[in-house]
Amino acid sequence: MPLPLNFVLCPPFHGATLFGLLANNHEKITSLGDTLPERDHMDFYCSCRTSIDKCDFWKSLGRELKASRFQHEQKLLPVVPRMVTSDQKNETTARVLTEIGIKYHFNPWLLRPFRAMVFRAATERLAETACRLQGTQIFLDGAKDYYRAMAYLFIARPKRTRIIHLVRDPRGYAMSSDTNFAENNLRPDHPMVIWNTFHELVMCNTKPFPGVEYIRVRYEDLCADPNLEMNKVFSFLGLEEQDVAHAPTEPHHLIGNRMLYEFDGTVNLDTRWQQQMTASRRIEVLEGTRGLATEFGYV
Repeated sequence: MPLPLNFVLCPPFHGATLFGLLANNHEKITSLGDTLPERDHMDFYCSCRTSIDKCDFWKSLGRELKASRFQHEQKLLPVVPRMVTSDQKNETTARVLTEIGIKYHFNPWLLRPFRAMVFRAATERLAETACRLQGTQIFLDGAKDYYRAMAYLFIARPKRTRIIHLVRDPRGYAMSSDTNFAENNLRPDHPMVIWNTFHELVMCNTKPFPGVEYIRVRYEDLCADPNLEMNKVFSFLGLEEQDVAHAPTEPHHLIGNRMLYEFDGTVNLDTRWQQQMTASRRIEVLEGTRGLATEFGYV
């Protein structure tokens, strides 16, 4: 098994698809973008331009992982251990158990040890199998789910786990969130709450785990000099530097946004918020996120 496991953590609209495309251009890395396709959307397209249910890679991966055992899961494999039947309630349960475990310093997944071990085995086999199928050494789990990473840390207590934390200017995130999630943003501060909460969870609760190694990647820096930033990540992963700022030279098998089908190696920073967001909204967002925005270098 390729150890340690490597989790990419970020909210939506933080450049995860771009990061996955660049990472996958390294000859020793397998990145699957969003990593776990949804069972109801297996007709969506993989970056190889074949639908997921017809892609040879995804079919082989599902077959070797015996993914049919997890038909009750919303995604190909468990995102977190299955504690209750309902997906929504299971996500809530995972969140509550994680918060209790952090607060009281105990492993909450001991309440259901068998299901915890099923989750751990599936997570580790995913990494091993994906790398074996592609002849690589390092797997990047791009589910981006904080509670997934925390469940693995609690259950496996690994000697080493690496966290790649993607961050983005909160004003850029708020612009994308306001545009794409308008129906969810019923309160003006909703994007700020999501941005603050996610990044605070990663900053405060993953690094204290023994053996956790951490690196932060700013979306803006990644766009400004892709090779420089990615080579920092490769060094963090124990790999040699490579030029990865180019179109894929062979088919990738990533899941993500439409960039997957358009990427030719050109990287452009999304600065629409600077032109389209009102001055008052920019000030509002920055004031609502000032603490971490300052730490991340956006103030």
